Amino acid sequence: MTILRNIILFCVILLLLACEDDVSYYSEFEEEAILYCIINVDSAAQEALIMKSYEQSDDPGSHYIQDAEISLSSQYNSVMLSPNYGDGITSPEYYYSTNDFKPVAGSELTINAILPDKRELKSTLSLPKFSLFYFDQTEFSIPLDQLSSNYIVSWNTNNLTEDIAFLSYLYIDYSVLTNEGEVKNRIEIPVEYQLDGNVQVPVYPTVTENHFQSYNHGALDYTLKQISEGDTNKSNYKIIGGALEIYILEENLATYYASAETFKESFTVKLFETIISNIEGGKGVFGAYIKKTLPLNISRSYIRYLGYSTE
Repeated sequence: MTILRNIILFCVILLLLACEDDVSYYSEFEEEAILYCIINVDSAAQEALIMKSYEQSDDPGSHYIQDAEISLSSQYNSVMLSPNYGDGITSPEYYYSTNDFKPVAGSELTINAILPDKRELKSTLSLPKFSLFYFDQTEFSIPLDQLSSNYIVSWNTNNLTEDIAFLSYLYIDYSVLTNEGEVKNRIEIPVEYQLDGNVQVPVYPTVTENHFQSYNHGALDYTLKQISEGDTNKSNYKIIGGALEIYILEENLATYYASAETFKESFTVKLFETIISNIEGGKGVFGAYIKKTLPLNISRSYIRYLGYSTE
């Protein structure tokens, strides 16, 4: 997950905590420290965020916890994370990071945070491990060359550790020619659309233990047509490419993400959401993932059929 996908998850956990703490009909609000860190097993760059829980009426931007001492350690390495300032849009306004912590698959990691008031937050996890991962296809092709209404992409693993789950992310990169120049965009493809009244609502993949994911033919067509909806000059849109990403989630991240899915579910309204935390001394999530990518092949004839450009 890029920092953009991380900030999306940051917002989910903060919203969940804000919503719960705002329900003060039964008890007084109690401030808690929230630690959030998702380990990318494929990278040496890691990030962490610490905030105070807040009531919904408060300004969340003023609740970043600064000047904390955060360390990541394993039996092979130990590093301190450095403070950073972000723009609050593509990255948090204040977070901690390192470019020198490349974890080893299957190893045990510990995160430890000492706050300025000497409170300590801590958590430990075991990274996912496998001897082999492979897709049953060499690429994901559009248009989908098969007779059924769904395209199924599948994968296999050897000697995969237990309590592991998968999350799929299919995206297409495209650009739009505007008066200011070419603007690049990315759009995620849902597995299907469901009709809610007169509105087509996208349904995205959820965490699963299955080694496959199904995508509806119509969902692909509909999503690609939507990127130029209302614009008759389709040739200003260029399809660049895309890919299917499979995120292999260790137990803590899988459990958290599955709980967050109920929060994002379009067809369900809940007053109380389950908050998953594996942080000692506070709340939050310490999790990890491994990413595998399957190339997306979009035929030029199909792009021209949509009226879009390939060059």
